[in-house]
Amino acid sequence: MRRQGSLSGFKGIPKSKPMSDAEEAVASTAVEETSKNEEEALNDEGKLYIGNLSFKTTEDGLREAFSEHGEVSFARVISDRDTGRSRGFGFVTFTNKEDAQGAIDALNETELDGRPIRVNFAQPRDPNAPRRPPRSYRGRGRGRGYRGPRNRGEGGGDGGGEGSAAPES
Repeated sequence: MRRQGSLSGFKGIPKSKPMSDAEEAVASTAVEETSKNEEEALNDEGKLYIGNLSFKTTEDGLREAFSEHGEVSFARVISDRDTGRSRGFGFVTFTNKEDAQGAIDALNETELDGRPIRVNFAQPRDPNAPRRPPRSYRGRGRGRGYRGPRNRGEGGGDGGGEGSAAPES
């Protein structure tokens, strides 16, 4: 059997046809838009850290509170991955740094959902910082380690089982 460089010659896999000029233009535009979105995500000049959030604060509430001070492109309340409960902080990204600075000046140490929030520019994440391992590798099995079977209610001791020395009343 002769090997081919691509899969297009095998049964069930159609041969690809060349793209038309219109299809090529659409594909290149999509790539450019994706690149712009990635650049915007990497450009965190307008990203704010919001601390001391109430556990009742939602992403919509956070966006609403900050949108009064400029155009918010992103708002997220960070939640615990195991319980789904808010961890008490979040991030808001403005489209420009000036709006972000205005939000810091206006909202830092003000109340949101009954708690005084802290608002600062977000610090970039250290790429060399250790990441938290997945939950299953954290050694939380049975607590203090496996200590063998516990003969509850059987045999001697004061377990109160059938063979218990405790007198019946």
